[in-house]
Amino acid sequence: MRKLLTSLTIVSLLAAVTVLGTVAYFSDTEQSTDNTIQAGTIDIAVDNENPWTSESEYVLSNMMPGGHEQTIEFTVKNVGTNPLNIRKQFKITAESTGTESEPECTDQSGVWTNPSGPCVWGSATDANDISKYVTYSMTSGGVTVIDPAWELKLGDIEGLWVPVAALEPGASTTIVQSYNLDPETGNAYQGDEITFDIVLYAEQYMGTGPSATTDGLVLENKEDTHWTAILDGTWGLINWDQTTGNYTLRAWGLDNTKTYRLAYFGTSEVGVSGYVAPTAGALTISGTYPAFETNAAGAKYWLRPNDWSQPNTLWEANLVNPGL
Repeated sequence: MRKLLTSLTIVSLLAAVTVLGTVAYFSDTEQSTDNTIQAGTIDIAVDNENPWTSESEYVLSNMMPGGHEQTIEFTVKNVGTNPLNIRKQFKITAESTGTESEPECTDQSGVWTNPSGPCVWGSATDANDISKYVTYSMTSGGVTVIDPAWELKLGDIEGLWVPVAALEPGASTTIVQSYNLDPETGNAYQGDEITFDIVLYAEQYMGTGPSATTDGLVLENKEDTHWTAILDGTWGLINWDQTTGNYTLRAWGLDNTKTYRLAYFGTSEVGVSGYVAPTAGALTISGTYPAFETNAAGAKYWLRPNDWSQPNTLWEANLVNPGL
């Protein structure tokens, strides 16, 4: 009898489970249809051109030593959907003798053939490196990026990526570049010419910058949220010679109460120089860099204050060539 009751109890429980399983609870279903995931865009227009089709547009002619400034001006607009950083490169494609003249010829020990040349150079050499005598300065949106007082030459910034703006979608900035021929430019450079390209590189926030450089880079002041350059006059550049290993760092807008050292970061941070105190916010550090490790991802140069405070550190604008 007990076995029978037990069996009946089990059957009853199974029946109860079966009954409960058929109950319809209150419910509601909502559905969102035709949704999209779309990548944003990084795109710039220059003087309302996209793409920028400028060719042989900028000609600075009849430049003379001492205060004969000429400018190149254009406006860059963010026509994409994402905020972006913009860097600008001045790239020399050729330096040549241009228009040959009697003063240029005889100043360099050539022989000028009457009445109109050409110059017979013989063992003499014609110097065409006029870029080392052209002083370059720049503003972006009315803010000084490269100050004329720094007396930077085209040869100093040639090939380097200089930060010029951080733009939200729809925003724009006007870039004005100024060129002066130094007073000490001699007759050897009469008529000489520079052919150059202007390259703009736009990249989303937090990017690592354009392609790695081979003989120098810019060190910039950055904000630490989106890692964009702060254009406030705190800036620096380093040039080096891969053959000799010699480097020169120049920086401006620094804190006179601190001292600074040049540091290299591959897989770890290495001090390249000792600590140097700025004068009137500026300093120059020269030396020979050691044989650094090869880092396939590229390495970095920093200018570090003695207290390592981030607001006073200058960071890389882009990575060092991995093969350096």
